[in-house]
Amino acid sequence: MDFFKRHYEKIILAILLLLFICSMLYLLHAVDSSRDITEADMNIPRKQPDYAVAEQKSPEFDENKIIHDGNVWMPSVQRREDANGSFSDLLLMFPVARCGKCSKLIPLSIMENEKACPLCHTKLRKPKNKFDPAAELANYRRRQDDIDGDGIPNDIERKYGLNPDDPKDALQDMSGDGFSNIYMVKNEFAPDGSTGAPPLYHRFVLRDIGKVELPLMLMKVNTNGSKDDREWDLQINDLRSNKVYRSRLVRKGELVKIGNKNYDIDKIELKQSKVKKPADGSEIDVDESVVTLKYSKDGVSEYVTMQVGKKVYSPAVKAVLLDTGSGYVVTVDEGSTVGLRSRKGTETYVIKRIDPRAKEVYVTESSGELDCSKPITMEGFIPVKQRIFAEPIER
Repeated sequence: MDFFKRHYEKIILAILLLLFICSMLYLLHAVDSSRDITEADMNIPRKQPDYAVAEQKSPEFDENKIIHDGNVWMPSVQRREDANGSFSDLLLMFPVARCGKCSKLIPLSIMENEKACPLCHTKLRKPKNKFDPAAELANYRRRQDDIDGDGIPNDIERKYGLNPDDPKDALQDMSGDGFSNIYMVKNEFAPDGSTGAPPLYHRFVLRDIGKVELPLMLMKVNTNGSKDDREWDLQINDLRSNKVYRSRLVRKGELVKIGNKNYDIDKIELKQSKVKKPADGSEIDVDESVVTLKYSKDGVSEYVTMQVGKKVYSPAVKAVLLDTGSGYVVTVDEGSTVGLRSRKGTETYVIKRIDPRAKEVYVTESSGELDCSKPITMEGFIPVKQRIFAEPIER
């Protein structure tokens, strides 16, 4: 016993050391054993269900078919012969309307018979629009087929990657041809253009037709004290794109550029008149001189007449077209060439005929492969609400 008393601390430490060594050996054994575990050992066998699996997309779970087309609701009949239109035994449904005074739901028959509201006692008028349950049901089903109400059915939106809950994607251009998605679908084309597209000139809508006001004005004719009209100065103001006039002086022999054409100064006619002032009746000299410009090409000439202080108009009838695919406006005359771009390439059209009376513009496609028999009109091919750009963009 004396030995244990003298060495009990060492004995305890020896025992603890032995336990520590044993635990470390056990840990090393566990780590070494874990290396033998494979991925197959970790897979837990899947237990097969002991019941029949139901397919949620099966027609038997279609709520519209079950409720509206099925026989879930048994036909109900009025069980009281003395019942009026506002009676319900909770088996027979009847149409209701909202009172215009108290905003409570009341039987529609009260309004149709122009009786007083049973809640606020206000005398009611007969509704202007007759309630049609079949039409309301059709509208409900239509809304179910087109959740966002943009005119494109849900199944088509999902098929082509559009969002059935976002009505804004109807006016987007998925195909890159300048036509909105809704216009493509309404004309039986895929919105991505995979099944084709209308001719690109269908993007045009006629905004104006007739003689177009030109961006210049004759301000003054200065003879410089000479009788030779070649020494006379013509002051012309050019209207730039920023709506600022730039004044310049030209003489006979110089060219006046209008658009992409260079006109010669053909004739200058001096004309002065006297006008009385309304204030004191005194007379003042007013310059009413007229300058005629001439443009010739291939033996054909056209003339532009300018009078001091008056607006100047084009010699030929022009048409102003809005490209609803890009928002740009182009002014054309007969023989003009217009190119329209899309993701697939460019289509080039020639303005064949401008009819100001019928307000129609006829075009031909340069390759002759596209049908261009329908004219461009003020209404256009694309309805206003289906256009990407209904108005010109600011440039």
